[in-house]
Amino acid sequence: MTKDWPSHSTHVQEMASVDWSSGDWNAPSFQAKKQIEYSDCWDLVEVPGGSDWHVRRLQDDKPSFCWRYPDISSSIQFHHQTVATAENSSFEEYSDLAPSGQSTASIPLFYAVTTHCYSPLDFCVQPKYLQRNRLSLERELQESYEFETPLFKPDELFEGVPCAACINDGRDGSVWVRAKVLQLTNPTTTFVRLVDKGTDVILPQAALRPLFRRLGKLPPLAMKCKLKGVFSNDLEMHKINLFQQMLSSYGNCVRVELASTCEPFHVNVYHPTVVGENVGSPFYRPQESIGHEIAKQRRFEEHLRRMDNEESDFDDDDFSDYDEEEKEIPKEKFAKEVERADRIYRIFDNQFVAGHVESSRMISLHTKTQLTNRDECEKKLQERLPTLPKLPLSWLVPGTSCVVTCLSHGRRAILEEVMEGGQCRVLLMDYGSTVIVHRECLYALPEELSEKPHMLVVGLYNSTCFLHPHPTFTQVLKEILATPGRISFELERGKNNPPRGRITHETFGEVSKEAKTRLSHLPSHRRFIHPCTDVAIPSPIAPLLYHTIQKGYYHRLCVPAPILKGNLTVEELPE
Repeated sequence: MTKDWPSHSTHVQEMASVDWSSGDWNAPSFQAKKQIEYSDCWDLVEVPGGSDWHVRRLQDDKPSFCWRYPDISSSIQFHHQTVATAENSSFEEYSDLAPSGQSTASIPLFYAVTTHCYSPLDFCVQPKYLQRNRLSLERELQESYEFETPLFKPDELFEGVPCAACINDGRDGSVWVRAKVLQLTNPTTTFVRLVDKGTDVILPQAALRPLFRRLGKLPPLAMKCKLKGVFSNDLEMHKINLFQQMLSSYGNCVRVELASTCEPFHVNVYHPTVVGENVGSPFYRPQESIGHEIAKQRRFEEHLRRMDNEESDFDDDDFSDYDEEEKEIPKEKFAKEVERADRIYRIFDNQFVAGHVESSRMISLHTKTQLTNRDECEKKLQERLPTLPKLPLSWLVPGTSCVVTCLSHGRRAILEEVMEGGQCRVLLMDYGSTVIVHRECLYALPEELSEKPHMLVVGLYNSTCFLHPHPTFTQVLKEILATPGRISFELERGKNNPPRGRITHETFGEVSKEAKTRLSHLPSHRRFIHPCTDVAIPSPIAPLLYHTIQKGYYHRLCVPAPILKGNLTVEELPE
């Protein structure tokens, strides 16, 4: 929609000429607004760029299609407001009206059908009172797309756009359903969500059509839900299977009690016909017994009373007949293995400081808290260094935690390799770098300093394309990450260890793209060809030049196991 707005200078002059002290609205001064001139400036109403502007432009160009679904929260908030009014409570206190773990509901329920079910924390329901609208919508969808309809143009297909998708229903053959684009996986396929069922599928782009506007007036009918009071750490595979079997035995029909206003909705689910049966009962955490703390306190008091009685059996004269036994001094324990480093996806702060860059597979990042804790740990280690015993020969095996002295400074390390001549290669667990020292420089790590490694290990999202890391690419990465600036990390989907993703520098943007760009502009005398891969593309006109890798180059094919899977192991030193 376009609109002409008045010129700012003209508007100011007219406002200044109005006699505001007059109370007559029909006076000529108040009629001056009719003489305001309008300019052709659109900057106040249209700012090109962005997804919202793109949607508004499509709504103006093609008003017969739907380019954005109504928000489902409007109907949900209406339901909440109705219940809150009935309970004489405010809308903000609504979540307190529906506590979890109850046998009966506290607020009105509604019947729903489960259209998608994976676990208690990932399932979708469809209210039964919308069944008539759903059936009418399905019939209208089949009639509207019975004949040939135009395909999406390249600029009309983007993430979040509504569409009509043709899927194989199994019973009725191919049917048309409403969907929403989640991700454009490649030029021919698309990852979409069926908004009235809640399931995610991959479909070819040829199976998608623009959604007519009259079919997009209803918000998505599938509500993405999770059981209130259930935690992911408590769920095991047998509990997930039990949840699916329970809903299947109910005919995928349940009674739902809403407990939140945003998606995914926190809900309490009850049996459709049996009163007092909460479907989530097998998945809640067991409540602590009220008498548990009382019994614990009673046992402690009984223990103190027995100790007092034992001491009263001996008086000073009797005690003098016995020689005081020497108390055995407990031996100091040392850490043979430390706990694994923290995973980066468990860190809430997304601002990091780059550390050592071993290769694209092993990049060390640090948070400000880790750097502070590392300095404090090294101060304590420096005080204990003169009294630490040497690392025994039986502990000279890869994976053992130790303390290494580098230039009279103590550093925590992990033994990686024992070489000839008493030399050892160790990994500095708080820095990520590798040093080679003599075994006489290795000391046992005391138990009080057996903290987690003060670093996070990550890899680039495409770091496993080749078997061996690229030495020149690694050197370029070091130059980029050595530049001061804030660094953020975006995790890649998948269960990777160490986690892989995209590293972004506030100055250069995405680090991987910047490194590839610099690598392509390097002169030929700086390009080293690793035996496993090529740097430049071979050409029959200009033959590829091979160069020798610098002597002493060392790289790892994998991150040391103690960094990724270590468990704290504390033992006494062997005699």
